[in-house]
Amino acid sequence: MSFPATSPFPVPEDMDASLVSEDGKSLKRKYRIRDLTGMVFGRLSVLERDENSKTGQIRWKCICTCGNIKTVQASNLKNGAAPSCGCLKKEVLSRKKKRHGMTFSREYHSWQSMRQRCLNTSHKSWDDYGGRGIKICPEWLNSFEQFYQDMGPRPEETTLEREDVNGHYCKENCVWATHRTQAQNRRNTVLSFDKVNLLWKLKEDGIAMTEIAKMLGTSKGAISGVVYGGAWKK
Repeated sequence: MSFPATSPFPVPEDMDASLVSEDGKSLKRKYRIRDLTGMVFGRLSVLERDENSKTGQIRWKCICTCGNIKTVQASNLKNGAAPSCGCLKKEVLSRKKKRHGMTFSREYHSWQSMRQRCLNTSHKSWDDYGGRGIKICPEWLNSFEQFYQDMGPRPEETTLEREDVNGHYCKENCVWATHRTQAQNRRNTVLSFDKVNLLWKLKEDGIAMTEIAKMLGTSKGAISGVVYGGAWKK
């Protein structure tokens, strides 16, 4: 009597199966459980076979890199559903909940303003930053912590300045510069687009219009014309 080379019934991944004829009329399925002892799955190392679950699922006793012992279903080891005893999930959740505690700081405000100028197409300064290809380095893009580590505390009366105005936002090209220094670094002494962009940046940082006028070498009326009158509106 011959039998099909393949079985019409699915075989669990952790078993080998064969078809045998016992009486020439019936078939009996035999399984040989694959030994996972010594194998490593994520943070779990298999120690020994454990009792099957109540539903008959094969389980193995494992030790995690953190030292915990955990019994895991064989299929969960193989498909990656159980990469640890549970410590990995706790660590990920802990990192997500961890806050830097600087949401209302000057440094965080500068970081968010930088991201708005480069990423938000509706921002008033988009055309002169993200719109013309100014980018944020990968290290700073989504990590305020790295930005703060690279730039350090923001001194009083300073804002984030790119030394090369055509360069990107990165550690090598950025400094904390005084507002007056930023104004002096602009090419023109009139209210050019560069100065208007700086004006809006200073306004966002809460600098008074009188002080902005001094920094840009113009009158308070000219500043008011931009802020309230729509002059140089983009």
